[in-house]
Amino acid sequence: MTDGGGLSVAGGTAVTATNVSPSLSGLVFTPSSVTDHQTVTVSGTFQDPGTADTFTATFDWGDGNTSSQSLTAGTRSFSAPHDYVTAGSYNVTVTVTDRDSGVGTQSASLVVSASNTPPSGLSLSSNVTGLSATVSGSFTDPDPLDTHDVTILWGDGTTSASTVVAGVTSFSATHTYLAAGTFAVTVTVTDPAGAAASATTSVVATVPASTPSEIVDQMSALVSSFGLSDPTQSWLLRKLDNLQVSLASDNSQVCSSTGTLMHLMAFAQRNLTTDQFAALNDLAIKLEVAASCSGAGPLTPRGQRPSRPALVTTATTVKTGQRSTGVLSSR
Repeated sequence: MTDGGGLSVAGGTAVTATNVSPSLSGLVFTPSSVTDHQTVTVSGTFQDPGTADTFTATFDWGDGNTSSQSLTAGTRSFSAPHDYVTAGSYNVTVTVTDRDSGVGTQSASLVVSASNTPPSGLSLSSNVTGLSATVSGSFTDPDPLDTHDVTILWGDGTTSASTVVAGVTSFSATHTYLAAGTFAVTVTVTDPAGAAASATTSVVATVPASTPSEIVDQMSALVSSFGLSDPTQSWLLRKLDNLQVSLASDNSQVCSSTGTLMHLMAFAQRNLTTDQFAALNDLAIKLEVAASCSGAGPLTPRGQRPSRPALVTTATTVKTGQRSTGVLSSR
């Protein structure tokens, strides 16, 4: 007896051969762990005694899609790729049919995990009032369960961080700069898998119109931010306190070439770094203007000792502690 459905002769008697259907072994998935939109390949082998048989392998992927391939005589294995659009559990069935319609079937379950999609399309906008800047942003992420960490580098050495809950794809944060300047603000949005999107925007912070008293307060805050050792810091703060008290009477200690402001700035020029002096110098200029001093102008560069220092108007950016300020520096 031979497989194939034909006739054979045994002892002069015609005998009809019986077809033997293909017998499939277990299915193998490569890779064994797969995510949506990733190609998975199912493969396997089968047995069939019909040496002349050809075969058709049909693949039911369990997601409504099917495919098939023709196998030549002598072939006893199959392999086919497929991409799943969405995550889920799928029952994959492979059917091998020989030329005499003999059928062999094997099934296996495949779990397709959800792949991570990084956040994208990050766009930023800003609103600046004086030294206060609010940066808002929005982004896209099709993974509905993802939370996002938002990190903002404000461009002055400071950083802020917050977490956006799952399902929310917008944020807003406010920062106050120490002094005027143009700052590059960089925002990075990171999902739980570590995928991230970044964008940068520019903000221009300005010192709003201030009274002489308010500017003296800014000068005191700036000196305190320098981290100076005593007696330098104590001396400067005491002189600024005296200057603040004098403003209750008139502006003479601000405007006079022998007044408290000029005395203070001469001391600062000798005892502060160039960058620290430049930052304080910038506020001293604004103080003279706010006090309506006649002939208000730059302080003299270090090393010169006129009766009334003059100002230098070269713009630079200096670090004060952990903050950057746009200031006028001495040359």
